[in-house]
Amino acid sequence: MKYLNIILSITLVFIFTTSCEPDDNVFLDATATLEAGIVVRTLNLTGTSFDFFNVQDGELAVDFEIQAPEGQVVSQVEIFADFQDNTFFDTEFNTNGTTAVDETLIQTIPASELTSGRFGFPTGSFSFTYQNLLDLLGLANNLDTVFNSDQFVVRVAVTMEDGRVFSNDGTNSPSLEDGFFLSPFRYFSTIVCPIVVTGDITIEFEDTFGDGWNGAEIIVTNDGEATSYTLDDGSSGSVTVSLPASGVQSQSIAYSGGSFDEEVGYVITRVSDGRVLASFSPSSDGPPDGAITLDTGTNPCIRE
Repeated sequence: MKYLNIILSITLVFIFTTSCEPDDNVFLDATATLEAGIVVRTLNLTGTSFDFFNVQDGELAVDFEIQAPEGQVVSQVEIFADFQDNTFFDTEFNTNGTTAVDETLIQTIPASELTSGRFGFPTGSFSFTYQNLLDLLGLANNLDTVFNSDQFVVRVAVTMEDGRVFSNDGTNSPSLEDGFFLSPFRYFSTIVCPIVVTGDITIEFEDTFGDGWNGAEIIVTNDGEATSYTLDDGSSGSVTVSLPASGVQSQSIAYSGGSFDEEVGYVITRVSDGRVLASFSPSSDGPPDGAITLDTGTNPCIRE
């Protein structure tokens, strides 16, 4: 058996050495077909949503940096705008069909207007208000045209001095949409119709242990003015909150957790018609922190 093992070992060594002769190796030069590209790195991005009720103040703003291989020079940066109708199907509150527009060139930034950034790469910026984008695309801010969750799409196209153009048309173009560089070449701003509840609401508190909410609270904020409500002690309680009848532009009703959230439950009801706007039954995880989603049963893009 030992003799057989020695013969087998010698055979394997022979096969290995003869199969790795340099003349038999196949070398694939992948770099021969590769062409260096660029990255448009997003340095700062604000305005990823627009308030339907506040067209003047909402603004999409982007600061960017163009990272290109040494010797490759940028000629210009073009900014295009488009509209994406995400509510083309009829619903209880939306019957405006499909709003279609052609993508439009809205700004050209020549290389002379770009500045040298921290690492010597060209940097630039652009910004557009909600009203700017409506006007540039020939759209009206009404329910015949736009609705909650529709989007503006702003696309960047970089032209190099050699004529090559880098962009992302949303199909098969190069893009880094996550991570450090954040280079999508496209930016989305979603139209939102923030829900504003008016009149009186009732907040009913529940605590399964019977010692109050232990620091948890519901916070009602109207145009930046916040008031907190909680259950100081006991297993249940309620409070009626009078909300402004009109004029509120920004409103939030949110839950902020305490020490024993698994004991906590609540029901929020609109007094005028008894509609339950939101509720949460005690569970092991407790209510999620943050804004409470309200089911008003009304069109969020219409305010009295």
